[in-house]
Amino acid sequence: MQKASRLRRVIPVAIFSIVLLMGLALAWALHVSGAAQRRARMAADVEEIARAVEIRMGQNVAVLRAVKAMIEIDPGRMTRERFSRFVSKIDLPNVYPGIRGLGFAARIPVGAEQAARARYELPRDIFPQTSEEIRAPVALLEPRDARNEAALGFDMFSEPRRRAAMVLSETEDQPVATAPVILAQEIDSDVQNGFLVYLPTRDAQGAAYGFAYAPFRVGDFLSDAGVRSLLERYALRVDDVTTGEPAPLFVAAPAAQGDSRVAQAVNVASRVWRIALAPISAKSAWIDALRPLGVALLALLLAALVAHAYRDQQRAQETESALSDARLKALADREVLLQEMNHRIKNAIARIAAIARSTARGSANLDEFQTSFFGRLAAMAAAQDLVTKGGDTVASLDDLLRAELDQIFPQGDPRLKLDGPPTQLDGRMTQALALVLHELATNAAKHGAARDPNGALAVRWRRHESELLTLEWIETCAPAPADPARKGFGSRLVTTIVEGELRGRVERELRPQGLRLLLEIPKNGDATKANADAAR
Repeated sequence: MQKASRLRRVIPVAIFSIVLLMGLALAWALHVSGAAQRRARMAADVEEIARAVEIRMGQNVAVLRAVKAMIEIDPGRMTRERFSRFVSKIDLPNVYPGIRGLGFAARIPVGAEQAARARYELPRDIFPQTSEEIRAPVALLEPRDARNEAALGFDMFSEPRRRAAMVLSETEDQPVATAPVILAQEIDSDVQNGFLVYLPTRDAQGAAYGFAYAPFRVGDFLSDAGVRSLLERYALRVDDVTTGEPAPLFVAAPAAQGDSRVAQAVNVASRVWRIALAPISAKSAWIDALRPLGVALLALLLAALVAHAYRDQQRAQETESALSDARLKALADREVLLQEMNHRIKNAIARIAAIARSTARGSANLDEFQTSFFGRLAAMAAAQDLVTKGGDTVASLDDLLRAELDQIFPQGDPRLKLDGPPTQLDGRMTQALALVLHELATNAAKHGAARDPNGALAVRWRRHESELLTLEWIETCAPAPADPARKGFGSRLVTTIVEGELRGRVERELRPQGLRLLLEIPKNGDATKANADAAR
């Protein structure tokens, strides 16, 4: 029973746990799948950016090669006006907005600064001071706006990063980009990282006399490459990693989750850039997590509902089972009550018949018979009232015996002997012993000493120090019952009351001269406790 009860408690918990785990597994699968999808989408987007940067840089280098070719055709006739007309035809602001300008840096020895200034009509002296033997000032730069005007005369060979790119470009005869620099054109508060791409210009003998170059602001270049639309969804970071040590080029926004970054390398004019994308903010991560979180909450709710429904079903089954048990018990109690009522009716009829016979033998006339007979009937009714009366009224064992035995042995009859000390009984013990004595008296009237004119009955009782009550019932009559082994409903009832209700002991002995019955009953408190336990 305990195992079944424990199982009934465990099953709802198990159902709740299984459904919840299944829901959480689904939510985790959605989370992992969503993360994989986001990462795949970022990988596709970063690849698209890298491809766009490579394509756009290739287009810009093609324009730079055109500038180189135009300069090399007739270097001596290259003037500012001629160069300006050439660049204006390219239409940089509309066709190549990522290029800050197109220019030419003259390669001159130290000491030739004034001649170069006059040759290219520079608005200022060449700057800054340098310790190098060669200078490469900005001689031509178009379109001639305020930013580009500020760069004219700047000696790019004096700055290490620009110088390294120029040397490599001259050596390899290939377009070479610089490491991240701040352009000389940055004259206002809107400052961006930049880079320059150089391509050497050579005379007929192959000697380099300058560099065609293009300055770029990284942010403008990336916008021209078509990455501006992605900046609403991602944090974009571009680093120059040519030397292995990252040099920041561009940072659009700080990444919310660095471990979610997706990166790809791209070659930009002999340098290596690393383009990385990451979620732009924690808000986007939370938005992406809403779906698995919603599934987890639904799983929790579903698990609770399923477990609750199963528990309700269990309770309904338990209630139905309890009602069924109650109906069966009520039917069994009803059967017992019917049997007892039938038995009592038979006993009452037999006792009345015995009273009538006994009264008739001792009556001289009809009036005397009526007086004695109705008196005994009244005594029988009084005993019955004592049996059925509730409460905790104290009664005397002697009175209880006489209430029963006066109906079959007239008062003063020498055949009846009662011997015992005054003994008080509580209400419950009174009712129980009244039923026992009623059955014994009825049995004596039907089969024993009261039926035999020469029969006798002796009842002795004692209350011991242990509060144990012993009552001995001895009948003397002849002949004895024909079937001593048979026990009727009354005998079973006596045994049930004494041993079950009063927690006592019954010792029955049917001797040739008659019945001997010994009852041992614990003290009143134990009987009361036994009754209370039976009631529960």
